[in-house]
Amino acid sequence: MIRHDATVVSMANTALPFKSPPEPELLARYQRILDCLDSLSGAVPVDRLADELLALEPAADVERIRIRLHHSDLPRLEDTGVLSYDRTRRHVRLLE
Repeated sequence: MIRHDATVVSMANTALPFKSPPEPELLARYQRILDCLDSLSGAVPVDRLADELLALEPAADVERIRIRLHHSDLPRLEDTGVLSYDRTRRHVRLLE
């Protein structure tokens, strides 16, 4: 399993896109996203990623997860350089 949280934390403390270090809950959510992408490999449709995250957050609503991924989480993580997000095709993949 690849641990990306150190990358996210170091990016959050030293550069864009975060103006201040993210809260622990946000970092935990980012880690779940990265872990899911790592287990799925390749270009992953956002809907598939949302379904995988729903299994980890059963009290959540899949549509809210999709919206949060598209508008917030994936663009922020893309800015850190750990993933690539194609907004047109709605596919995301980890970068090596």
